[in-house]
Amino acid sequence: IKAITFGGAERTYQSWYGLDKQQLIDNRRQNPYTYENEVDDYNQNHYQLHWNEEISKNWSTNLGLNYTKGAGFFEQFKTEEDAERFNYIIEDKSNVIVRRWLDNDFYVINFNTSYQKNKLVVITGSSYSNYSGDHFGEATQFSDPSLNAKFNNNWYRYYQYLGNKNILTAFTRFIWSPSNQPFTVSFDLQNQNINWDLDQKKIGHALGYQLSADWSFFNPRIGLVWQLSDSLSWFVNTGKAQKEPADNQIIAADDMFSAPVMAANEVITDLELGMNFTFNNGYAKFNGYRMLYLNEQLKNINLSQEGEYSYYSADSTSHSGFEYESRIFIDSKTILDINGALQMNVFNSGNFLPNTPSSIMNVSLRRNFSDNLLLYTNYRKIGGMYIDNINAEDGYIGSYGILDLGANISWKKVKVDLKINNVFNRLYSTYGYSFDYNGYNAFYWPGAERNTFINLSYSF
Repeated sequence: IKAITFGGAERTYQSWYGLDKQQLIDNRRQNPYTYENEVDDYNQNHYQLHWNEEISKNWSTNLGLNYTKGAGFFEQFKTEEDAERFNYIIEDKSNVIVRRWLDNDFYVINFNTSYQKNKLVVITGSSYSNYSGDHFGEATQFSDPSLNAKFNNNWYRYYQYLGNKNILTAFTRFIWSPSNQPFTVSFDLQNQNINWDLDQKKIGHALGYQLSADWSFFNPRIGLVWQLSDSLSWFVNTGKAQKEPADNQIIAADDMFSAPVMAANEVITDLELGMNFTFNNGYAKFNGYRMLYLNEQLKNINLSQEGEYSYYSADSTSHSGFEYESRIFIDSKTILDINGALQMNVFNSGNFLPNTPSSIMNVSLRRNFSDNLLLYTNYRKIGGMYIDNINAEDGYIGSYGILDLGANISWKKVKVDLKINNVFNRLYSTYGYSFDYNGYNAFYWPGAERNTFINLSYSF
């Protein structure tokens, strides 16, 4: 039996819109927001209980309980806002300070049993989760003095939604390795039932929608591993997965005049084929994959509502690629790790999905010089990517490579971890988006420049 609790709080300053190309050149560390309290403030705590029981040589059970509590807001100073966006509590072209809150409770219970005998393993289980969330917006410090007087300079709640989602999942997994045969077969069967409710409170001009939806998904998967020799095996997996629409695909939460719409669930069909190879001083793994999506859930920056994404579905998309992983023991004290992927994620039109790099590669080398000194280096290479659905070359983010160096030093009860990230101070961007307004406009989030991390610990 194990009980775990952990949590934390974060208060970070926002830079929601990113920087355009000229701003990156002028000062890539700048933040266009000047309001001193333009922050994201959130607290979250987790409480978990895990109980693992071995009933007999063949049977074991696992029970997990989890409760997560989270609450927080992001705050902004808004200028020249339209009255409609604030439920007509302000006049057009008013200034106002806004907070949008989330107050969430999430409960989960997991239970599974495992049976193992000879060459057969059967795992069955179920999971139930309940999510309840209170999402609301508040405003204060109006540019209209009469409003400040009316609300006594307090926060005024101008919209509110209460959401509730229940998910019941049951699954069974069979793993069969026939005696004296070189293969292993696995079957996975999952059934998931989802109930979703949303209650829009009647505040001001909000109509007070009462929404409810149910989804039922059956997700099968089958896999085969064939051991060709002691050092070489092949595998193939194929399956289906489904996902309910995001809330914002059904109704825009902080648009009081948004009417609900029908949104289709996401469907994924996946095929993977690969091999595992071991050799005297290491191993290598390779696999290719192709995933076909119907109604893939995509998101982009919501230009009218900072702090939010706008969600949309693509009728048909495909994700294809090749993944690799290898570890080589150069000698007893030196290890080389290599992993990465080449990928092509495209719409049915042939255009690439935004903000999905064409390749990813990581190379890590570490050496233990002694019991007290470990040195390591890591190089990661990220391929280029488009930032919008139209694949405009003007917004394209080129490929970049980052080198990090590190050392772990220990002496008696003292341990020092030192890491220098982005040693060569490479300037790069990690994400972007675009829109058309008096021409093409592209904005980016710059990656971290050279930085140093030092951790000092002492064991009593």
